[in-house]
Amino acid sequence: MAKQAKIPLTDTEAWYKRHSLNGFLSTPKFIMTLTDISLALIAQTNRQEYLKQELTKINQRLPAAVYIPFVNSTIRNYTVLHIVIDEAKVFQTKERAPLLLCIEAFRPEAELEILLAAKKKKKANDPAREERLDSQGYALVDHDP
Repeated sequence: MAKQAKIPLTDTEAWYKRHSLNGFLSTPKFIMTLTDISLALIAQTNRQEYLKQELTKINQRLPAAVYIPFVNSTIRNYTVLHIVIDEAKVFQTKERAPLLLCIEAFRPEAELEILLAAKKKKKANDPAREERLDSQGYALVDHDP
């Protein structure tokens, strides 16, 4: 069977492929970076200072697609905004350097839920509104001829 020639990607296709892959891998890379920092801390004499320097570097280049991979479906999509450096702590052990990190996170779905609830409440409490509302607060449409 003859070998097929590879069709070269256009600049746009190459850019999209590279950035799509980067977005997909951003969370595993984030977790791996934190693990690498923990391993590197073992050899450091001033662990707390080294941790602060490394977390500062992470915060400066933190991609928008990083999320905390919770298993529970109700808290799945928490996007990492920032690691609070002043709250970071290294525990002192001989063989390991476990970390305690405080991560500022954002869940876009929660904001959407708040906005929709406020809109629904506003519609339901409007005295000038004479439309009939269903059980969820949405207007019912009359189809009388």
